[in-house]
Amino acid sequence: MIETRQTIYTYGECTDENPQFTENMTEDYMGKHEDINELINLLNNGDLSPQSGTGSPEGVVQANYSLLYIDTSGPNVLYFNDTFGADTGWVSVP
Repeated sequence: MIETRQTIYTYGECTDENPQFTENMTEDYMGKHEDINELINLLNNGDLSPQSGTGSPEGVVQANYSLLYIDTSGPNVLYFNDTFGADTGWVSVP
């Protein structure tokens, strides 16, 4: 599990503890804060990791952000889908 090693301030903490921050600086900081939290959630939830299972993913598995699926039922076969969220269109990668 990924955890941030930095303290990420809330909006109130930015403005209260850093009066030198302009409103634009605080809003930019908060945008980065949201981006970092979203990335941590994607990494921790496995949305960026290849999926796996037994058999073909065609019509069964929706493509996550990795767009990859590994069939573990025999010799490992890798599938690729170029459309996030699609459960059809999986292509075996030689």
